[in-house]
Amino acid sequence: MASIYLIRHGQASWGKPEYDQLSTLGCEQSVILGRHWQNMVKPDLYYSGGMIRHGKTAEHFFNGLEQYQSITSHLGFNEFDHMDVLSCYQPDWIDQRKFNQFLKLQKNPNKAFIVEFTQALKRWFSGDFSDYKESFVVFKQRCSKALEDVIKQVHLQQDATGKSAENIMIFTSGGVIASICAHVLGIGDKEMMSLNQQLVNTSVTKLLFNKDKVTLDSVNNYSHVELAGSKFITRK
Repeated sequence: MASIYLIRHGQASWGKPEYDQLSTLGCEQSVILGRHWQNMVKPDLYYSGGMIRHGKTAEHFFNGLEQYQSITSHLGFNEFDHMDVLSCYQPDWIDQRKFNQFLKLQKNPNKAFIVEFTQALKRWFSGDFSDYKESFVVFKQRCSKALEDVIKQVHLQQDATGKSAENIMIFTSGGVIASICAHVLGIGDKEMMSLNQQLVNTSVTKLLFNKDKVTLDSVNNYSHVELAGSKFITRK
């Protein structure tokens, strides 16, 4: 069976004016992943979501790998709009500065973020509200369709040339990875939310596939950053 490696982006710039940028640590995490992959089978194809943090994770991964390849952008691998989810839950937070200000006033900002974001996600998951730019159902469908597009392209290439890509790497986000895992395993939204919260930056989730099925081989492997030191184990 062929393999798909889903890579969660490096640490983004949470709390900054522009979240969709890698932090310095996020760049380092991505380089560490690339160095780790020097001893592994190199992917035949690379895909990336269209967000800045996806592209920068790929760029720094290639720096660590010391090998540069072309990469195909697929917007289906974009993360859901977390600020839209938060601002629909609490309209004042449409201004991200107000949300950041709220967190700074809390005794434990990280815990406060988890509590508020979890409640915002539950509202989104419920399907009872129509004020979102992208509903939860549409988001899940988009993620599944993006995966299907990649697999379909691999099979078309095999039919046309007799050769098939055996290893594909996709740079994306935690929500997308959790949604794809939930789709493959047939698990519910609650379990998907729990998985999303556990995914480490630059962690590797591996799928296996052929023309008949897709299976989950491993989830949230972050041994490369674990070996580098605890400061590299982040989830933002």
